[in-house]
Amino acid sequence: MAGGTGQPHPCPALKGSPSIQAAKADKIIQVILSGSKMADPKTRPTGLAMPAFGWKLSDSEVADLTTYIRNAWGNRGTAVSSDAVANVRKDVHKTGEPDQGALKSPY
Repeated sequence: MAGGTGQPHPCPALKGSPSIQAAKADKIIQVILSGSKMADPKTRPTGLAMPAFGWKLSDSEVADLTTYIRNAWGNRGTAVSSDAVANVRKDVHKTGEPDQGALKSPY
């Protein structure tokens, strides 16, 4: 949703989220890089997913996007550096499955 409030049930709100405003931004960086997929419930065999953007965005672009999300909609998170993104990107590649998103994240 445009106001950062998410969709009821499948998509958590970004506005006021403790994860978004956490001291370390590793979780959100990892989701931006690798995407995320919700579980496939029996009633909806194709779960919702957010695509990975790691293949498309540079470390600097991911840092800018993460910093924006951490400070939009009244959030108050610290700025994210491209070095922080590079460190998470390295860890994502170490797992050997960057397409697994938050399901196999070390964070």
